Amino acid sequence: ATFNKIAHEILILSHNEIDEVAEPFGKGQVGSSTMPHKRNPAVSENAVTISNAFKANLAILSDIERHEHERDGQV
Repeated sequence: ATFNKIAHEILILSHNEIDEVAEPFGKGQVGSSTMPHKRNPAVSENAVTISNAFKANLAILSDIERHEHERDGQV
């Protein structure tokens, strides 16, 4: 949850309207495909996506661990 919050906060703060933080932008790196001058916060976007996927998988894993009377979960 903390990882997601930090990544999301960086994502919000890097919007053009706010522009308080920016991700590193390498020489020769292209930003947006339609607006090459625009810098997309790709690392933050990927971090939020991975964190969301992790949270979804964590919910599934917490359901899998519960078994009735220590059975293997088969019907």
